[in-house]
Amino acid sequence: MPSLQLKLDVTVLRRNFSSLRKFSGANPHFIAAIKANAYRHGAVAVARILQSVGVYSLATGSVDEALAIRNAGVDLPILLFASTLPDDIPELVSEGFITTITSLEGARAVAAAVIGEAPIYIKVDAGLGRLGVPIANAIEVIRAIHPIHRLPHLQLQGLYTHVSFKDDVGRLHLIG
Repeated sequence: MPSLQLKLDVTVLRRNFSSLRKFSGANPHFIAAIKANAYRHGAVAVARILQSVGVYSLATGSVDEALAIRNAGVDLPILLFASTLPDDIPELVSEGFITTITSLEGARAVAAAVIGEAPIYIKVDAGLGRLGVPIANAIEVIRAIHPIHRLPHLQLQGLYTHVSFKDDVGRLHLIG
């Protein structure tokens, strides 16, 4: 069954991004998540628009989607949300994709698979039991990755987590 494609309102997308910039202070670096075909709006089309308005980087959950975006001429850095197999690392790094690290073992595998430096982000599991470095081990993994320590081939560019709420009470604590 073909997936449903939603209508993309380019004017709204541009206006929303402009509003984010106004409220974000000087020199914000936005990473736009466009996984799942840009939430059914068309990953390539959305990526092109976001590049034109000055998004810093993109993020997707699929290597195929990342390659399609790159092959469409979008040259922004692309963060891969999903873990990556060690055999795929050299190609992904050469394409400019940023690998997600979810464990110290994964970091070691990426460091062993690359020549030169590989940009990475660490995904921290903030307690939902999802994929990621457990929050209790995050500092240990960050220290192990730091170039003055054991894994000099990795260039840590950032951290992220997945914040999700089961109910309105959780949302209220964040908004608060």
